[in-house]
Amino acid sequence: MLLNKQWKVLADSMERRASLPSRPCKKLWLSYRDAKCAFIKGDGTDMMAYMNAADCTMDETARRASNCATSNSRAMRFSREP
Repeated sequence: MLLNKQWKVLADSMERRASLPSRPCKKLWLSYRDAKCAFIKGDGTDMMAYMNAADCTMDETARRASNCATSNSRAMRFSREP
């Protein structure tokens, strides 16, 4: 939810034309996150690997939301400057 909210704030702070390339970027990032965490999960027979994969998904999503929040605050700051 937080990541979706940050994406929306970022997209709203950009001009429409500038925000269009963000969609492919989102899809690529989701593919990256899913592939990274699937590698950690392995074949899914090990319970610890399964738990680590769930942690991976949460950590990567939180990291991305934090990066978006930082980008949003920078975009807001620059949009206010003359």
